[in-house]
Amino acid sequence: MVYVYCSCRGLVYAGVNGKQKIQMYVWNPSTGLSQKLPDSGVTDEYQIFTGFGYVSAIANSRLEEGEHAKIRIFSSQSKSWRRIQDSPYSDLSMTVAGILCHEALHWLRFNDDVIVAFDLANEKFRTMALPVVGEEYGFDYFRHVGDFRGCLCVIGLANVTTMDLWVMKEYDKGNSWTKLFKVRVTDQPDEQISFVQPILVSETCIFLEIHTESGSGAKLVRSYHKEEKTKEVHMDRYSREIIGYEESLVWLD
Repeated sequence: MVYVYCSCRGLVYAGVNGKQKIQMYVWNPSTGLSQKLPDSGVTDEYQIFTGFGYVSAIANSRLEEGEHAKIRIFSSQSKSWRRIQDSPYSDLSMTVAGILCHEALHWLRFNDDVIVAFDLANEKFRTMALPVVGEEYGFDYFRHVGDFRGCLCVIGLANVTTMDLWVMKEYDKGNSWTKLFKVRVTDQPDEQISFVQPILVSETCIFLEIHTESGSGAKLVRSYHKEEKTKEVHMDRYSREIIGYEESLVWLD
């Protein structure tokens, strides 16, 4: 079994089932090159949050693994993992990798309704404000943080059939959040939806994992921004393993 976690500049952070634990690799699907990574020291492979980024000032690709509060960084220059200061945020979302934007990784912290950012250059955590919304929206309104055309974005669940896409037009400026448009969850008005979770934001559409009251299992839906239509996508793997990828010839050396 192969697991894909995140990507950066055409490189994918992936894991392959080994005899005793998951072996981690950096892989470029465009060239077929891969590099086996040394053991990071993580003891619980299913309780980690990850991120993959690049620091342009020092031309250094960096991987981050967090196991509860313990944070480890892999540097493409040193080819090794090192432990840094513990994270004050041990309850980050484990379902998605950190979103890279402005050389920082970003996660939603659901308990406090904030975005947690990790600056790759100075290796420090900080928080960022989410959009200010009315009291009519519940505590679980915000469901996903992503990248939309180079800007940080979040998706809010207005109801079971509609989502809102918010974009931070000026990075780290809380007053620059703007609601761009609504996203349709389904084209079938009679469909009884019990759960919906955004998976990936792209240039033209948003991928959603949807569960219905019929109990027929999860389905993957592509919801288009401009056309305001949806299309069901065949899914033979876990939808949480879907990541954005941009082809390149970049390598770690």
